[in-house]
Amino acid sequence: MNAPPPHARRILLLSLLAIPAILIPVAGAWVAGGVVAAQALYIGVVVTSTAVRTLPEPRQWAGAGWLAAASAAGVLIGDRLPPLLLAVALCCVAQLPFIRSDARAMAVTPAILVLWAGSPPSAGTPVAAALVAVATFVGGALMIAVAHLARLPSQGRALPLPAAIRHGALLAVGCCAVVLLTRLLGFERTGWGLIAFCLVFLPASDTLRTAFRYAAATACGAVIAVTIAVAAPGAVQLTAALLGALLTVWSSLGERSALSVAAIAATVTLLGSFAPEAQPAALGLERAGTALLAVAVALALTAADHGVESLLTRRHRARATRATP
Repeated sequence: MNAPPPHARRILLLSLLAIPAILIPVAGAWVAGGVVAAQALYIGVVVTSTAVRTLPEPRQWAGAGWLAAASAAGVLIGDRLPPLLLAVALCCVAQLPFIRSDARAMAVTPAILVLWAGSPPSAGTPVAAALVAVATFVGGALMIAVAHLARLPSQGRALPLPAAIRHGALLAVGCCAVVLLTRLLGFERTGWGLIAFCLVFLPASDTLRTAFRYAAATACGAVIAVTIAVAAPGAVQLTAALLGALLTVWSSLGERSALSVAAIAATVTLLGSFAPEAQPAALGLERAGTALLAVAVALALTAADHGVESLLTRRHRARATRATP
């Protein structure tokens, strides 16, 4: 059983205080910019909650800006497959500075890009993109400010440059594969599956056991969110989303990785339930299908990455042995 993280009580208290402080801007964004602005601010909070514990503070601000830019790009690109695939691949490669600090820090950014690309066609305007970008950055800024006031240290797990480059390349391959596979299978909203993939796919420095643990956590989060979206009334869905935000902030700040993965998967997936055009039953089946497909792709790529890492390690040891007199 894992030991409680340092400052556990302070982190819990901070999380409880952060949610009301964040709800006010979310409600304000909903009133001023509608559900899209509220969702964008909410996503900024949820995604940045991992970055504040894995990136140094200057890079946290860069991460919030990067998430905002990727979200705006998704709104502008829309559902057109060729530019969407190019944007996803470039997004994965451009994340190299964050991957080097910690692969978990901004892991779901490509998924958020695709999530916004699936928004209604009427939303794909420069004004809508600017609204999403600003609201997303404000949400990230709120989370960074909360962590700064609490003086929480960042404790990232840095990757060597070759490993970071390989992880970024495989991330691009996996994200594009998930997008293509979900389209071929007739799923309209590929962003949900891509969230699951980005949460599960880990660099070779992590063990396969960790990857399977993350996969199970992602699947549990998705199943819980789907069940609530299909069977529960709107008030229960809203309550679940708020509790999911609290759990995400607490588990991310407290470095409870598997719980954080489950909370992010459930919380972001629940956001689609508040869209005016949402059809709970159809969306539920689609989310479950895309999440399971993405988890399978992530585990396959993680196993392949581990195989390559093992081969490189054996070759390095063999050369070192031959070089030894």
